Amino acid sequence: MDVCYFPKQIIIDSLENNLSFTQATLETRAIDLRFAENALVNMAQKTVRQPISDALRYLESNLGVDDAGYLILVLKTEDIANLVGAAKEAGICTLTTFKKYALIATDGKRIKILNDKAL
Repeated sequence: MDVCYFPKQIIIDSLENNLSFTQATLETRAIDLRFAENALVNMAQKTVRQPISDALRYLESNLGVDDAGYLILVLKTEDIANLVGAAKEAGICTLTTFKKYALIATDGKRIKILNDKAL
């Protein structure tokens, strides 16, 4: 990771004088806000299955899969549950249900999505 420091005044001047920079900054903030809003809705209104399903699909589409089709990012069940604000036990139960209905397959801590549409 590289860390860069920009004096506050340079950022303010760029926002005031560079329309492309301002637009890109606003678009990035909007995406971040949409992601945060979706996370809050997931925790407040959806069952545990929905946010875990969304998280698995997000990991697959954004991080990819290995040659065998398993998610590249290997997470413990507890980490997946924490990702969506659920208890570890709820995460275990949900992933077990997904396996029972052949929506996912597991190999140790690795997860493969078998039926994206049904998931």
